Amino acid sequence: MYNLTATATDKAGNTATTGGTIRLDTTPPTLSVSPSTPDGSNNWYVSPAVLTATDSDATSGIASTQYKVDGGAWQNGATFSEGVDGTHSIIFRATDVAGNATTAAPVTVTVDHTPPVPDASMNPASPNGSNGWYVAPVTATANSSDATSGLAIQAVSLDGSTWNHPSPSQRMA
Repeated sequence: MYNLTATATDKAGNTATTGGTIRLDTTPPTLSVSPSTPDGSNNWYVSPAVLTATDSDATSGIASTQYKVDGGAWQNGATFSEGVDGTHSIIFRATDVAGNATTAAPVTVTVDHTPPVPDASMNPASPNGSNGWYVAPVTATANSSDATSGLAIQAVSLDGSTWNHPSPSQRMA
């Protein structure tokens, strides 16, 4: 801030003085974003991801802090929680009272709180023996799935035996 004083004198010798303040802020605020620590494997969140923006402005002060998710509209707030499954890009911006703004780099979070769907399809070809019995080895197919983060492991066990990590099809009996 600057104090400005002006004075004027006319030819008759009259003098007048006035003053004012010039408020100058050419520096945008500082802004940092801290995401919560992922609580799942491979940097995935299995509960909502929480992002917190910290901003400051030494000259005119902070007027607003906002965020937007996946290119949507700006929303007011310095804290954001994302619990919807998927990969999301969150951007924060801070604006000072003078109108200077700064935008933080996008933060990408991956959220998956929906468990995978295990599936050991036990519907091979029709029984090749009598009365619904098989008389030759049977192949079971493991077709588990996960719609968001993808399937990391699928395992099958026959009658409580050691868990096997089969390829999609494996002879089970």
